[in-house]
Amino acid sequence: MTSLQPDPETVAQFPSVAADVWVAGQGDAKEATKLLTERLATLKKLKSELLKAKLRGEVSQTDYAPASADFETEI
Repeated sequence: MTSLQPDPETVAQFPSVAADVWVAGQGDAKEATKLLTERLATLKKLKSELLKAKLRGEVSQTDYAPASADFETEI
């Protein structure tokens, strides 16, 4: 039974490839964090606007309660 062995040139490239994969993963994480932060800010703003509408009498308690709970769950 024989086993496969990478040639020395390929082995020498492993650290570089691993570094490239690490950098790409960090970029993906930063982008995901940015998108989630933006989504959180949007949800908080919408929940605040819902509360203001409720206080102005534009939204009934029946409509407000589940919508507010939905925002809270997602936040």
